[in-house]
Amino acid sequence: MRMFREFMEALALLINKKHGFTEDSFSTLYSTYFKRDRNFYEENDLESISTDLAMQTDEQAVGIKLEMLAELLYYDVQTIHDPSRRHNLMQKAFTILKEIDRTSTTYSAERLRKIADLEQALSEN
Repeated sequence: MRMFREFMEALALLINKKHGFTEDSFSTLYSTYFKRDRNFYEENDLESISTDLAMQTDEQAVGIKLEMLAELLYYDVQTIHDPSRRHNLMQKAFTILKEIDRTSTTYSAERLRKIADLEQALSEN
């Protein structure tokens, strides 16, 4: 849980920067918390991504890592201008968040808002 808290603090610091964030702003978070760069998440399907996360950590932490990844993708996608890359990562964030919502025993209005945001953005593309 500490890792999740640290990650969310780092993500919040990045998002709340005075000058905003750019496509390169998230590179450090990918490498620090997931040991991969963004390209890995663009090029692989969710099954491969989940397998990779499972190999990096214990089974219980995979869900936490997936939630962290969904959060990172949700904000990172806002910096990507290429429509196909943007759609790809939005779809992955949406799918992960939907699965988390389906299996979680904790209600999250914030998660539901992000799911609705992504669903709307995906339907517009």
